[in-house]
Amino acid sequence: MVSLQARSRVLLDQDSRPGPAGPPEVSSASVRSAAEPGVCSVDGAASAVASAVGSAAEPSASSTALRSAVTSVAEPVPASAVSVVSVVAASVAVIHVNVEIRTADEGRTVDVDTQFHGHDVSASDTPVQVFKDDRVTVTAVENTHYPPRSKANMMHRSLALRMDTRDRSIVFAGDTAYSGNVARLARGADVLVCEVADAGALAQMQERSKAETAAGRPNNIFRHVAETHSSPADVGRMAMEAGVRLVVLNHQLAGPADGGLAYPVTLFIQGVRQVYSGEVVVGQDLMVL
Repeated sequence: MVSLQARSRVLLDQDSRPGPAGPPEVSSASVRSAAEPGVCSVDGAASAVASAVGSAAEPSASSTALRSAVTSVAEPVPASAVSVVSVVAASVAVIHVNVEIRTADEGRTVDVDTQFHGHDVSASDTPVQVFKDDRVTVTAVENTHYPPRSKANMMHRSLALRMDTRDRSIVFAGDTAYSGNVARLARGADVLVCEVADAGALAQMQERSKAETAAGRPNNIFRHVAETHSSPADVGRMAMEAGVRLVVLNHQLAGPADGGLAYPVTLFIQGVRQVYSGEVVVGQDLMVL
């Protein structure tokens, strides 16, 4: 069975080393740019916390390390000095106090430092294998969540991930507008999990974006939503081109509804089926397929 958390936005991998029955290690999402050799930058506060990781690895020093990180937040950190590896390590450092308490008070024995690991991978227009063990192969490709105008000014990239096991294949498109890369990544897959935004809602965002642009703010949230997310027809097009067996819709942006009623999610399904003839499921948090 496949457990789907429809609104999940962040991937951390969990190492399988504690035993063969544990979950497979899956690479975290993002990324080195194929055009830029450096590693993506992150929020300054997270960057500062990352500097505490070395000392936080020792339980007795974790509180001091985190205090040190907080005092250095104002200091800029070069983008090239930050990576997904350091961000995940910093996240582990943040929970070290909790780990110390539960180790001493509850007798827990799991070493959190061995459980979670980040991986820096290249963003590419061609699917690239980023992880493999005896249970799962993970392949990544850059999707189209970030337009060229944005990528020209930052090192961040957005990836879609494909997970192939012995008996099935699942693709997570991630936040993205229509993407030929995603369609290629998903070719022949059993399941495509893809975001969806009501076409009417996207049109409204486009109109509001025009007003913001006319007011001298060309880069605005309305333009971002309108240009970097998938309509039902976009989802159907990617699913049709990929030849997937099942589409699961997540990260749903509903449109306006008549008479104050809730937005009918059947409109998502109808929009996808204008292009794609396979099965379509509107995902919910913790849904099991």
